Amino acid sequence: DPAAKWAQSGKVQRIFDKGVKSYVYMLEGGPSTKMQVPRDERQGLCLTQQFVVLQLSVPLGVGFNVQILATDTLNNKRRIFLSSAHRDISHTPLHTRLPLGMMTRGQWVNLAINVSSIVSGVFSSTFKSIELICISASCKLRKVFTMRHQPHNTNTEYTLRVTTAPLKQFPKRVV
Repeated sequence: DPAAKWAQSGKVQRIFDKGVKSYVYMLEGGPSTKMQVPRDERQGLCLTQQFVVLQLSVPLGVGFNVQILATDTLNNKRRIFLSSAHRDISHTPLHTRLPLGMMTRGQWVNLAINVSSIVSGVFSSTFKSIELICISASCKLRKVFTMRHQPHNTNTEYTLRVTTAPLKQFPKRVV
């Protein structure tokens, strides 16, 4: 099971989705339904590639949240909260809240997050690694992976970019 290393809470089930011809994880419920890697937050992932890509489908009218814990070169842990519930950008020295209002709903998308750009732009520090990824919402999740370079069909003008590139263009490995 690819999600064996993930902590799961709420109603999370693995189903076959005919639209993408693949198994996906269906998260149903409110904010308490989530998947988090690693299982124990104190372990850390130590992923050094700067882009986190989520292949997912979020239905219309439901909230969606992603939390990423990143470490900078001074070993400070910085939390990045991306949520459809946030309307404005806010930040403190240790965390930032960013809105996800422009995310396409009701279809499969590749949500590419440039963690390095967020860490340097918001916290004025240099990105070192990704330590935690947590997804909480009602959604279908196909893959979560990191990439060294910006995914195809995205624009360099934005730190966060949603693409509708074919799902086959991306790696098959799940974090």
